[in-house]
Amino acid sequence: LIFKKIWKWFGIIFKVQSTISFTNTILTALWLTMIWYVHWWFFPYMLTLCSIVFILWFIPVLWTFFSSIPIVIVWFMFGGMQTAIYCIALILIIHAIETYILNPQIVSSYTHLPIAMTFLILIISEHFIWPIWLMIWVPIFFIVVDTLTDMDKWLSKKDSSHEPVLEIQEQIIEE
Repeated sequence: LIFKKIWKWFGIIFKVQSTISFTNTILTALWLTMIWYVHWWFFPYMLTLCSIVFILWFIPVLWTFFSSIPIVIVWFMFGGMQTAIYCIALILIIHAIETYILNPQIVSSYTHLPIAMTFLILIISEHFIWPIWLMIWVPIFFIVVDTLTDMDKWLSKKDSSHEPVLEIQEQIIEE
């Protein structure tokens, strides 16, 4: 029973992370295309950089560092320091959008938990626990909640099974 819950919630979080990764890859591609369009350069590495972003986005928090290195290096080679600074700004803006807007909304839409609660879980786990574990704390929260809900149902079912006995005892006392 517990393994079924673990499998379910980690599967949901994997879907969430896939959706976030895809969305952020689209945002990154749009931003890089905008930089490309402004500077009128032929840029053959767009697909490669977007693929790196998509794959590395499955690593919470560290994706920012790992995926930004090739983006900044490539754009520095093509456009110099100014373009590299644009790319760093791009990465910071997309990370802020992902952290404070997309992540809570997408997680709450998949888990049917209020956005405020999801945001609270993500903030607490980011600040008090090592950030790489962000993907793990939401499923752990739901596994605990599901287990407590099942325990409550089991206990209430057990308590309700004693009701006929209590009714008989009350009848005997009344007589």
